[in-house]
Amino acid sequence: TDGFQLMDDIMVSPLPPVAPANVTIDVAQLEGGHVLRTLTWEAVEGAMYYTVYACDTLDGEWVQINTEPITETTFSSEGASAIKFYKVTASN
Repeated sequence: TDGFQLMDDIMVSPLPPVAPANVTIDVAQLEGGHVLRTLTWEAVEGAMYYTVYACDTLDGEWVQINTEPITETTFSSEGASAIKFYKVTASN
């Protein structure tokens, strides 16, 4: 019940945190045509963890790429040297 509010005998969950702001990406060239992408963002008040999604096109299917909840404000991913789009969400 942590973070929940009781209103007229109904338990109401807290609002989800806002999306992380100022997401940046640093791309480093590795051997064999791969790259290391490091995403960073500003911490979101009330966020317990973050989730990173990737997509090959802006209108394609977004796929979660982290396997564990991210509790820091950075995430690195190694892969082929291709264009990728990313989004980061915050959860409580």
